[in-house]
Amino acid sequence: MGGNRSLKVKCRILAATNKNLGELVKLGKFREDLFYRLDVLRVNVPPLKERKEDIPELADYFIHVVAKDLNLPPIKLTQNQLNEMLEYDWPGNIRELKNHITRLFFNPSSKLFENNSYIKTGTQIPETWEEMDEMRKKATEKAAREIETLFLDNLLKKFNGNISKAAEHIGINRSNLHKMKKKCGL
Repeated sequence: MGGNRSLKVKCRILAATNKNLGELVKLGKFREDLFYRLDVLRVNVPPLKERKEDIPELADYFIHVVAKDLNLPPIKLTQNQLNEMLEYDWPGNIRELKNHITRLFFNPSSKLFENNSYIKTGTQIPETWEEMDEMRKKATEKAAREIETLFLDNLLKKFNGNISKAAEHIGINRSNLHKMKKKCGL
């Protein structure tokens, strides 16, 4: 597009967005020619809060994916956990659900999910994409810190606090494990 000679290309493009491209074209914020080149077949995937009936199946799928990734046996959700998942609106959609499933592997008592403050109290619903993106980043960073802390805590318990054995088990040197411990407040 925009060139002065034709080039033959044989490809298919799959594109995804959370924006209404038709509206953006009307506002002059998205190229009309590109819109019509992309707008061949639309697949509308509503947010998770609009298809809560999918949550049990998605949770089960992520349990098996995460179990395989972590080389652990799958976990079993309690009815209480499943009920809370069904009641929650999931502003982070599927990624947030997968993060919660991952946390459950690192906290067998499941208190991490059940006591998660933003699930219990709710958060203000973002009004712009930028607010949503910032909320997602903060939630992802928080989840990563919590998972790293739980991982290190469980690792050190497994090796009775022996830093050398724990570091060797995960393939890092002792000084890096000490830094990780300090960062996590352990």
